[in-house]
Amino acid sequence: MLVQAAHQQADLRCVKFFDFQFTGNAAAGHDQNPVCQCAHFFQFYRYQQNRDTGITQRQQAAAALRASEEKFRGLVETSFDFVWEIDAQGRYTYVSPQVRTMLGYAPEEMLGRTPFDFMAEAEAKRVGANFGKLIAEKKPIIGMENVNRHRNGTNVVLETNGSAMLGPDGALVGYRGIDRDITARKRAEQALRDANLRLEYEEAVRTRELA
Repeated sequence: MLVQAAHQQADLRCVKFFDFQFTGNAAAGHDQNPVCQCAHFFQFYRYQQNRDTGITQRQQAAAALRASEEKFRGLVETSFDFVWEIDAQGRYTYVSPQVRTMLGYAPEEMLGRTPFDFMAEAEAKRVGANFGKLIAEKKPIIGMENVNRHRNGTNVVLETNGSAMLGPDGALVGYRGIDRDITARKRAEQALRDANLRLEYEEAVRTRELA
C-alpha cells in the first residue's frame, strides 16, 4: 500500500527514480524493506518539490518584475512630464519620449549628455552651481526652475524635481526626476506683473495731476 501510494503521489520522474532505487538495491543484495525504500524515495521527492517550488517562485518574481517595469514604462510614456535619470557625472541614462514635445530632441540624442548641454552658458553656470550643492549632500531637487533651449532656438522654462539614487554602500549613483514645462505659467505671471506695474504707474500719474 505504501509503495502504491508513493506511485500515486509522485510525478513520472520521481517514480522512475524510485523504481531504479528499488531494482538496483535488490540486484545488489541490499535491504529491500519497502519502508526503507520509500523513505529514500520521499527524500528525493521532497528535494524535487523544493527545487520545482524554487524555480516557480523565481519565475513568478521575474514575471512580477516585468509587469511592474511595463506598468512604470506605460505611466512614464503617457505622462505629460519629461522623466529622466542621470548618472553620478550628471549624464542622461534615461530620457522619456515626452522630451520630443518639450525640447524637440529625440531621447537617444540626449543620452550621454548633461542637462547643462541644453542651456545657455550663463544659465548652465547658475543651475550647475545650485545643482552641485544638492549633489554634495545628496539632497532632493525641489521646484528648481531652469531655462532650456529648444531645438528651434526658443527658450523653455522647466521646473525640475528629483531625488538621489544611492547604491548599497550609500554612494551616489545618480538622480531620477521629472521636468515640467512651466513656460506658459511663467509668461502669465510676467504678464500679471507687467499689468500691475502699469496700473501702479497710471495711479501715480493721476495722483500727481490731482495734486
